[in-house]
Amino acid sequence: MTDNQPTLAACPFCGGEADKPKRRAWGRGAYYVVFCGNDSCNAGGPNSGDTKQEAIDAWNTRPDEAVIKELVAYCGNLRKYVANGQEGSMSHSSHEDWLNEVDDILARLPERLKE
Repeated sequence: MTDNQPTLAACPFCGGEADKPKRRAWGRGAYYVVFCGNDSCNAGGPNSGDTKQEAIDAWNTRPDEAVIKELVAYCGNLRKYVANGQEGSMSHSSHEDWLNEVDDILARLPERLKE
């Protein structure tokens, strides 16, 4: 970003540098969105900026890390619960489905949140 534009926060998923906001068309409207500059990540969004500044503000907004860490702990506890055969009336067809879903959620979180 140039000196007269706000700094973009690093990608919350891979830590990569973000690209400047890009205009995207969707349906009858259009919006600005920021994408991660790391081609192997390419995270983007949120898709809510009517202006470049709104897209930058949305990209730079991060959830409370304490809440995310609580979610990580919950997923870990859920994994243990399912692994112990206590699936009960949950909608997944097998323990394996639940374990795979929880593992997928945990794999997508930044390492710094998995402490």
